Amino acid sequence: MMNGKKHIISAAKVTLALAVCAAISLSCDKKETESPLPEPFQPEKTVEFEIKTSDVTTWSAKLEITPSEDSAPYYYGVISKDDEALKTDDALISSAIEHLQEVAALYESDYTAIAKSKASVGSVSAVKDGFSSETDYYAYAFAFSEDYLRGNSLVKTAFRTGKVESVDCSFSIDITGVG
Repeated sequence: MMNGKKHIISAAKVTLALAVCAAISLSCDKKETESPLPEPFQPEKTVEFEIKTSDVTTWSAKLEITPSEDSAPYYYGVISKDDEALKTDDALISSAIEHLQEVAALYESDYTAIAKSKASVGSVSAVKDGFSSETDYYAYAFAFSEDYLRGNSLVKTAFRTGKVESVDCSFSIDITGVG
């Protein structure tokens, strides 16, 4: 029984000694140190893009994207002119990257692998669809940073989808041979 009491007393002495040491070390160094400010983002490469839209219909458009650096990975898409992500260029880039992060989380995949699989290199010609008629859009492209967590060199090209045209048509149905 005596050994159990000695063990409890020893543990209490050790705990008290640790608390005193922690209090002394915290009170001894009250000098504040300045943390260095984060470096502003500097793009690895400045990539220029030429974006052409053609064959614009009420619900689709053909995009032709040509980067100035053929080897630079980039991301492109289309966004409605009314979208909140368009408030600033950084907001648009962040929104696109957040979307890729959500896709990676949804598929429980590595973000960098998803971003690399969605990145384009070299010229691209693609038809995008699913638009609303009589709506203003921007086709956009930006270069990925080396870690695919940031982007730079955003270029936007505006276009507007067409109006739905009504078509006059008539038809007749003849039913024969019934019964």
